[in-house]
Amino acid sequence: MERVFIILTILLTQQLVFGQERNVKPKPIIATEAIGKLTSATGWMLNPDADWVSLKNTIPAFLGAEHNALLEYERTGLGTDNFKYYELKELTYNNTSFYILIKQYRDGYYTYKSIKEGWNNLISHTAYIFNKNELDKLGNAIDGQSNMIEIELIDRVHIQWTSEAEALELIPTKIDWDMSIKTKLILQIAPYKEKSIVQFQIYEVYGKYNSIGGIAKEFKLKGDEYSVRGKQVYLTNELFKYCYYETDYATFEKFLPIN
Repeated sequence: MERVFIILTILLTQQLVFGQERNVKPKPIIATEAIGKLTSATGWMLNPDADWVSLKNTIPAFLGAEHNALLEYERTGLGTDNFKYYELKELTYNNTSFYILIKQYRDGYYTYKSIKEGWNNLISHTAYIFNKNELDKLGNAIDGQSNMIEIELIDRVHIQWTSEAEALELIPTKIDWDMSIKTKLILQIAPYKEKSIVQFQIYEVYGKYNSIGGIAKEFKLKGDEYSVRGKQVYLTNELFKYCYYETDYATFEKFLPIN
């Protein structure tokens, strides 16, 4: 009798286990088509000799004219910032539509870091996820001046040293929808409609000290003997006096509408 009871208990337990519903966690889906895309801009930097230097899709490193040969060399060639493209796409999660801004950029590392030998050219991706209505803030941009647009983020995902295909597969799996992120995306934009140009920088700000991220290396004004770290120009209207990207108005409008 005891044996029969044990067998019945096992069968009942199995039925309960196999009878349970399998809860499938919803997966974010990134749209195939881009809503807006930017693949070309000229990066400008005012070098220590007070001369403007430029590179395609790269804000050059802050180097004196005697070092111009290094502007496109290995790590220095990554510049103050660079991009291969920015793409604005729709992202759907749990029956709700969001925006995702994906930045693909040149990256890399030295195999022998201590002696800076064996440079490896690679690409990386950063994705910013936010509510669609955040882009409505672009409608407040004033022509002829620098505008600071703060985008509240749901999350930021960084995928380093992978192919585009692999990054797009990984990004949805890395998004933390319950995270209270303290990083903001900054769209600093100076549109000049009459001149048909837009000057801009896109970067992050995080932490209580307004640390700057999302770029290769932050440019700061040279400090005096009491300020070795230098003066921050990001998050100020002074930024475009020293470094920025520039593209034509129509091209930028196809990427992010500012009208």
